[in-house]
Amino acid sequence: MKNVLIIGFSSRNIVKSANNAGYNVYSIDSFCDFDCKYYSQSTRIIDLGDKTKSCIFQEIHELTKSFNVEFDFAILGAGFEHIDFSEFSVPVLNNKYDVLEKVSNKLNLSKELSKLNIPHPKIYCPYDIEECVFPLIAKPILGGGGTFNQKLEDLEDYYKFKDHLEVSCGKLTDFILQDFVEGVPASVSLISAGSKSVPLSINEQLIGIEWLGSYAYTYCGNITPLKNFYSKQMEKIAANISNELNLFGSNGVDFILTKNGPIVIEVNARFQGSLDTVELATNLNLFNAHVNSFRSILPSVNPLNSSYAGKAVAYAVKDFVVTDSIFETILGENSSDIPNKGDFICTGDPITSIIKKGFSRHEVLQSLWTSSKTIYNSINTSGEVK
Repeated sequence: MKNVLIIGFSSRNIVKSANNAGYNVYSIDSFCDFDCKYYSQSTRIIDLGDKTKSCIFQEIHELTKSFNVEFDFAILGAGFEHIDFSEFSVPVLNNKYDVLEKVSNKLNLSKELSKLNIPHPKIYCPYDIEECVFPLIAKPILGGGGTFNQKLEDLEDYYKFKDHLEVSCGKLTDFILQDFVEGVPASVSLISAGSKSVPLSINEQLIGIEWLGSYAYTYCGNITPLKNFYSKQMEKIAANISNELNLFGSNGVDFILTKNGPIVIEVNARFQGSLDTVELATNLNLFNAHVNSFRSILPSVNPLNSSYAGKAVAYAVKDFVVTDSIFETILGENSSDIPNKGDFICTGDPITSIIKKGFSRHEVLQSLWTSSKTIYNSINTSGEVK
């Protein structure tokens, strides 16, 4: 049995998939949730904080040695894909660093999409604000999840945003200004092998859901599949992007479905948060599919079946400590990313991911809502920090 190292900000979904595929899994993670530990042979926690890339790389190198295990390969999850691992002591099965520089940097991605004549929002330089057409959305050039995205209705909003950055010691140059696009958030998950790829599913994205305690543009989960008029067009666009950029492994393309058709928003050239729902809805093991793609082996067909799967990320609306009662409640609601007993959860932080399966979107969404209410009620009863 092969030993694999998973490195990610929140890597439980990859760890579980690798464990289900029969690997001995070791993980370096910023949360080390209860179930991440359960599916791992051993875990190490890492705090990204304000560390430089070189400091993070050095820390990972030391943590890797501390396992005292000979790894067959490593896989990088979200939060670590921007670090150059070309000289890492373990082979890495991820997209190459220069490719990630093209797709993870939203400014660079816009240039690549323009070359391919693929519809995407226009990007403005923050210093050319007088030339912008509002409304806009401000986004970090690097990073996803939507946590720091902010809609700007007019110049007054822009200057408030700029002033807030200055107060918080942020940099305007770390953000882009993009046309604000109205529509349904969606994504295409696919497995890529350089010049060829296979779309696996189209996923509805849950963004800024109030009953999950989230911010306006924060990622809150997925429902798979999303069936719509533009499905084939979205799959074709996603595959075209993947093939032209020579991507490998599990990748995702984010869209907004507008009244005029799909608009590409981002490309996630690594495992995505939708991994759980894609696996449940397709009965595929994405970790195996990812590994096989580096040997140019792809799934033979689009595997979607008639079942639906949903994931809902619940966020804390107040500070609390995970008591025994809260832990048992979360465990009982078929949740993943389960916090450990005694963990302190800050307002705005993710609590857990609720995973459900059903025969329709409505059934899955209702089940997610019901479980979220049970969890929040448990927190309100016993978890508040006085």
